[in-house]
Amino acid sequence: MVMSGAGFAVLLALSSVAAATLALLTAARFGQRSARTRHAAHRPGSGDGIVFLFDGTGLVDATRAGERLIAAAPSGDSDWTRLLSLLTPEFPDLAGRLDDLSAEGVQTFASADAATRLTAEWHDGLRRLTLVDEDVTPPPAEIDAQNLAAIEREIDILRANTDFAPTLVWRQDREGAVTWFNRRYLEELRRLRGPEATHRWPVAAMFDAGEVAGSVEKCGPLRTSLEIADEQSWFDVYVHDTGEDLVCSAVNVDLLVGAERQLRAFMQTLTRTFADLDTGLAIFDRARRLVMFNPALSDLTGLAPGFLTAHPTLFGVLDRMRDLGRVPEPRSFVEWRRRMTELESDATEGLFAETWTLPTGETLRVSGRPHPDGAIAFTFEDISAEITSTRRFRSEIEAGQAVLDTMEDAVAVFSPAGLLTMSNAAYADLWGGDPTARFEQATLRDVVSVWIERTAPTSAWTEAAAYLGSSARRASWSMSAMLLDGRPLTGHFVPLPGGSTMIRFQSTAVCTDEIKFRRRA
Repeated sequence: MVMSGAGFAVLLALSSVAAATLALLTAARFGQRSARTRHAAHRPGSGDGIVFLFDGTGLVDATRAGERLIAAAPSGDSDWTRLLSLLTPEFPDLAGRLDDLSAEGVQTFASADAATRLTAEWHDGLRRLTLVDEDVTPPPAEIDAQNLAAIEREIDILRANTDFAPTLVWRQDREGAVTWFNRRYLEELRRLRGPEATHRWPVAAMFDAGEVAGSVEKCGPLRTSLEIADEQSWFDVYVHDTGEDLVCSAVNVDLLVGAERQLRAFMQTLTRTFADLDTGLAIFDRARRLVMFNPALSDLTGLAPGFLTAHPTLFGVLDRMRDLGRVPEPRSFVEWRRRMTELESDATEGLFAETWTLPTGETLRVSGRPHPDGAIAFTFEDISAEITSTRRFRSEIEAGQAVLDTMEDAVAVFSPAGLLTMSNAAYADLWGGDPTARFEQATLRDVVSVWIERTAPTSAWTEAAAYLGSSARRASWSMSAMLLDGRPLTGHFVPLPGGSTMIRFQSTAVCTDEIKFRRRA
């Protein structure tokens, strides 16, 4: 879970208040020990000061004041480490010297302000610690039982807030020693270093103390990784300097790091894919700044890679292309700006697609499409070769048509599907109108019906329809018919490569007397 800036500030504030309150509670208890001890002296088995009796790291017995002091200690692996976390700030060399208690028997410590004395004794494997106030000044009047109870409630609330927080929270001194931590820090420390890492005080630091201290001057968090349970875990570490200690928190960002890696791999895949495309790609974000492009864009638009990597705006790109002559030249600048505004709005709606003929003779196909999160994507494709081929093909067709139109014989070409694909002027004169001028292509059925209508009855047209509709290999075939005006008609059917068929009709002009004789006959 990634913590927001406000949440982190609140957590820092809670940690600071908890530390200050804990210090006040400790001072109050140390100040009241003399008074409480005097009352406890009348109880059997009680003595001066606050007394703790430990067997190893476990608390065996303690005075009432000692029990309350242990209860107020931070979370820890044992009562021993919890007590040391309270006493170490007052007695800096306590933890190291207590290791030799069994050999020395008795050790005495003075607090940093010389107001408290700690006596440690070794009795048959048990450690007895006694806290005694050197200063017998009565406690301030404002610290009464009600105030003390309120402070204890506040301590419980703050401890619960930090212990149940999903983040690691701790304090460390200038030397890097951990002086306080929450429950989550303790759990992760056990996973990282094992249970034995929490048996001594101060506990081991999870993160490099130098890196943590050096990140105070940084504006953002320190991102670092740890090898926990044979898995690499990533954390964002936030550090706040309180003057004496560093208050730190760490947020696990494994999901975020994984998402960043996937995004980086995806972007690399896209980059490699786009780099091999001949089509130029430009993606502009919601603010209409260029956020992604491929090398082909620079080749097609003439824009330098340095200009593109500076994240120019959409209008900046179009203006630079206009200066380089890579857009159609408008009649006026006002019209240009209006057209570019329409270009952006059309691309946002997914309606923009134009063919730009450049002053250099090149032709670009430009398309704009909406992109997620309000972005738009433009593609630039050089179709100059396609346009040139289309024009050449059209020119060749026109030339071929002109050649056919000069022929005296009527010529028609049918596709394998029986559609009339080509005819000449003589065919239009013979059969009355150009069938290729229709919006829809003339079919074999349509054409044969015209042939039958304009000739004398004959079975040859049935054979011609069967010939044109056959998909088998065919040889050239000829037929004869008579036009209604009496002219004889000869048709030559020639198969072409690809299954098409060419028909050439020849008619012979006859004199009027012969036509009248044939009609009488």
